[in-house]
Formats: sequence, C-alpha cells, structure tokens
Amino acid sequence: MRLVLGLEGPTSGSARVGGRRYREFADPMRRVGAMLDTEAIWPGMTGRSHLEWSARAGGVSRRRVDELLETVGLAEVAHRRVKGFSLGMRQRLGIAGSLLGDPGVLLLDEPVNGLDPEGVRWVRDLVRDLASEGRTVLISSHLMSEMAGTADRVVVIGSGRLTRRDRGRCRPGRGDLRPARLGPARVGPGASTVGGRLHGAHTGGLRAPLHRVHHRLTHHTRSRRDTMNSTHVPARPAAPGIAATLSSEWRKLWALPSNRGILIAAFGLSIGITLLMTAFGDTEAIGREQDESRYSVIFFGSTLAVWVFCALAANIVAAEYRSGAITLTLIATPHRRRVLTAKLIIVSASALVGGLAISLVNFALTQTFLMAAGGPSVSLSDPGALRAVLLYIPVSAFAQSLLAACAAVVLRSAPGAVVFTVLLGAVPIALASYLGTWWSETVPRHMTGAAAESLAGLAVPGTAGYLPALPAAVVVIVWSAVFTAVAMVVFTHRDA
Repeated sequence: MRLVLGLEGPTSGSARVGGRRYREFADPMRRVGAMLDTEAIWPGMTGRSHLEWSARAGGVSRRRVDELLETVGLAEVAHRRVKGFSLGMRQRLGIAGSLLGDPGVLLLDEPVNGLDPEGVRWVRDLVRDLASEGRTVLISSHLMSEMAGTADRVVVIGSGRLTRRDRGRCRPGRGDLRPARLGPARVGPGASTVGGRLHGAHTGGLRAPLHRVHHRLTHHTRSRRDTMNSTHVPARPAAPGIAATLSSEWRKLWALPSNRGILIAAFGLSIGITLLMTAFGDTEAIGREQDESRYSVIFFGSTLAVWVFCALAANIVAAEYRSGAITLTLIATPHRRRVLTAKLIIVSASALVGGLAISLVNFALTQTFLMAAGGPSVSLSDPGALRAVLLYIPVSAFAQSLLAACAAVVLRSAPGAVVFTVLLGAVPIALASYLGTWWSETVPRHMTGAAAESLAGLAVPGTAGYLPALPAAVVVIVWSAVFTAVAMVVFTHRDA
C-alpha cells in the first residue's frame, strides 16, 4: 500500500491506480482514500483539526468534515485531542480521513485491528456499503476468518510471495455484490497484476507480517477500470494547488501546541530580556553602549528570538517524521516539491514577519526606557537606526530558520538541525584564529550571520566581518538556495 501511494520506492517495477502513479493525480484525495497507520495522526491535534488540515490540502470543504464526523460517530468528541482517543476512535478518525475526498478507491490497512465486536461490525458494514455504492475497497488484514466472510476476493501473501488466491463469501442482497476477477498475480521482481491495475508490487525491503490478507470489493455494475478511474464526485471542483497546500500547512502550524509554545517563547523571552535589561539596568551605560556599538544593544534580547524561530522551523519539519504524520501529509499532497515549498514559505514568512515585530517592539521598549531615564535615545528617523531595525533581526531569523528547516529535512531531527545550524555559523569563526589570514579574512564574512550584520549596517567597514550591502545580500541568497536545493532533492527521493 505504501508503494501504491508513493511513500516507498519499489526496487523494480511500478505501482499504478487506473494506469497512473498516485503522484500524477492532480486531485489525489478525490481519487484514492487511504488509512495506513492511525498512530501517525498528530496526538496534539483535536480530531476536527486533523480532518480540517487534510481537507484543506485536498480542497475539500469544512462541511464535508462535519458530515464525516457525524458519519463515524465522533462529532461529540471532535474537540478533544487525539492523544486521548481510544484505538477504536482513532480507527474511526482514520477512516473519516480516507473518505474526505469521496474517492472511488479506498486502501485500508488493518481497519478492524484492536476493535471490539461492535467496532468490527461497524467497519464490516461500512466497507460493504462503500462497495455497494460502486467503490473499490482494498483491505489489508491478518484476520482471515473475518475477512473471508466480508470480502469478495481474498489474496494471501506470505514471506513476500502470493501463497493463495480465493473468493470470499458473497452475501446476496447487500448491493448485489459479486466477486471481481483477479488477473495473474505474483509478488516479486518484474511486472505483475493484482486485482486490476497494480503493477510490479515488489516487497523487497518492506517489513510485513508473515501472512497478510488483501481483499478487494467491487460492484458488478461498473467495470474495474471505471471504478479505479472514478472519483465518485458528480461535479469535480478545481484541483488543489499550492494555495491549498499553503493553507493546509498553515493550519497545521497553529493546530500543534508545540509550535504555538515556541512562538510564545520567541516573543516572551526576547521582550522579557529587553524589559529586564532596560528596567533594572544602568540606562547610562546602555545609552553609551548604544552609541558606541552601532545600535547593537537594541538587539540584545531580540537575537535570542532568532534561535527560537530556528527551533520552530526545525520542529515544523522534523516533528512530522517523529510522529509519523509525514505519511498523512504525503497522502493528502503527494506532490512533494509542493509540500516542501509550502513549508519553507511558511517558515521564511513567519521568521521575517515575527522577526520584524520583535525588532520593532524591542526597539520601542529600549528607547522608551532610555528617554524616561533622561538618557540618550535614537529615533527611526535616523536612517542608520531604521536600516538596523528593519533588516538585522528579520534577515537573521529568515536565514537561520530556512537553513534549520532544510537541515531538518535531511537529519529528520529538530535538535540535530538546530545544533547543526548553530555550529555552521560558529565553527568557521572559531577556527579563524587557527587557519591563517586567508580564512579569517574570507570565510567568516561569507556566513549568513555576518552577512545579516552587513546588510543591517551593523558591521564596521574594514573589519573581517564586513561586506558591502549587495554582496551581503548575495551571500544570504546563495546559502538559502543551496540548502533549499539539497533539501528538495532529499525530500523528493527519500522514502517517507
């Protein structure tokens, strides 16, 4: 199933739905619905939030979310966080997610695993009702007795090989179902066909139980090709694009408590430090330092926010791998370049806007306390101060956050990505005194931190960290482009 959905790459052959790879569908959620792992649902989200971000990715309305919550019996608990859901509730939420786009094809992995008898009957009735509507339903399960009495066609796979192929029990009167025919099938290298258009389902490298049963239900009034190609949507809306993906990723950003906590920390810590420094510090010394250090004292508290935004960027990417939710993201939006582009746009825009807000607030606080104490202060009418406030923290936050997010794609670890980003900026400067004149006069000034200082006018001309404004801007752009390119290649070709 992961091969069919493009989450894993086969060692040979290909997997197609209706003759097309899953990634090739412009509106995949309306073509194929899938539930693979209910543990991959974000535990910090509410049930409704989970369905809402998925719906946004697929261009599905919120009304559909409400309908499905009622259908699966979760409407009354939709406001609760998923981590408090029982296994049965998670299964129902996963099935609701697979039905968001009202697809004609459904892939369900172990939908009755761990359910009580009532839950098993509910799933059994649901999948047969879906099949009676003309949909194709593929179920993976090791509960052979249960599936033999539910499915129309049973395929048994053990140790990576097709060991048995048989008909399940037909139940007249339930949508007038009859078994679908299976063509020649085998699991192994080369092309094969299982229940329609699934080609080259090679299982090398995939861990699976010794015996796994795959079941397929179809309706007799529709051909297999019609069933596989149908979206089961009478009037199909426009296919979701980058705007839908951006909306989905933005919804996830605010739906996760950890991200909200990091954003609060960014503002709270930076502004709190500035308040402590100006309210209880020596205002005369602060004013003198401000004059002598080209406004850098203004950003004493703000600089901490840069690294908090760096942590946020790494968490936005790495948390999906940590929780397994990346599979849900790529099922909703299999166009991987679009997914990563949306994430990086949100990371960069949040860092720029947040950095600017923090810079302005800290500047206002600093100068207000200095003026109240009768000390020297500066105004944004001063071109140098305006340039420093508008560029230093926003550009620094943008560059470090983007680099951290890209590093998280490769490392799949938020702490690892943050440490890597910090070391990337600190180590070349620390080595400057040991590696000779060329290194100390060339390398440090071409790091993103030094380039941001030069852009903001904080670097002193003639020093080792100074660059003119245009070369400094080029440095930031080149670092961002290189890291983005590497992350894009890794994200596109690496298994989820």
